[in-house]
Amino acid sequence: MKAPRVTWIQAQFLRVDTQVKTEDGWQTIRGLVVFADADQVTVFTDQCDDEKTNGWRYRFNQLVQWRAAAVVARCPEWCTEHYDGGERMQERNHSSFPQSVIVVGACTGEPRELGFWLERRDYRETGGSETVGVLEVGRIAEDVELTPDQMRLLAKRLRRLADQTDGRR
Repeated sequence: MKAPRVTWIQAQFLRVDTQVKTEDGWQTIRGLVVFADADQVTVFTDQCDDEKTNGWRYRFNQLVQWRAAAVVARCPEWCTEHYDGGERMQERNHSSFPQSVIVVGACTGEPRELGFWLERRDYRETGGSETVGVLEVGRIAEDVELTPDQMRLLAKRLRRLADQTDGRR
């Protein structure tokens, strides 16, 4: 079996069921709380859980060493996180690594981060699946503006995500 690739990542992009390098070595992330306003990411592992400890704490943009956990059977190659969801938890969901572009609030002029990623939903009851792109708009409560260059960057990244769904890369 091939060893997982190790890379550096900003703490806010860590995901449950991946691994992070801590002072005590590699730990599998079992829980994760991201506080953007407080500039804090708290990671919980088997060794540093949420019942007995305050978890591993990182600054929001702090670079940490990260690697994927062992690949689960039938995951798409772009999957970095998977979880159960839907009514009666009948879906197995696979998510890609989140990407983002900076946009500007139309009324406030404040920069905002528009996140997006792929998700594939495998339906246990029917055996079917669907892949969708997800845009994270919950944190953006207003219209946003993009310059022509930002629109091109967003389009380029969304096209790359769409190509991943059918193997075009």
